[in-house]
Amino acid sequence: MKNKPTQNQMKKYQDEKQQQRINKIIIESQQQFKEFQQVSRRENESLKSELENMQKKTQEQNVRQSQEIDELNNTIKEVQVTLQNQFKLSKQTEDQVKGLTVYFKNKQHLKEFSDKNLFYEKTIISKHQL
Repeated sequence: MKNKPTQNQMKKYQDEKQQQRINKIIIESQQQFKEFQQVSRRENESLKSELENMQKKTQEQNVRQSQEIDELNNTIKEVQVTLQNQFKLSKQTEDQVKGLTVYFKNKQHLKEFSDKNLFYEKTIISKHQL
């Protein structure tokens, strides 16, 4: 005759089996959690690297744009100075043209006056010679 397990033994056997299943689930869960941590760590490192690259590119772009703005501002200042100088030259040229016009008008008047004087002198001389 075989020994039949007692109810206590059966209960103990079932409890052990249950505990083994629980332990197996715990071990699997711990393993899954470790895998999750590794994947999560890699993704975080990748995202961190990507973010650093984006920040670096943004900073480089900001520096380039700042340099371009400085260059444009310098160009604007140069154009303003050039325009101011051209305006001054234009004004000087205008003043010179006015001055030359007055000079030549005066010279023309002097020539006319001189020609009239010469004419009168010749007339007076020729009257004297008569």
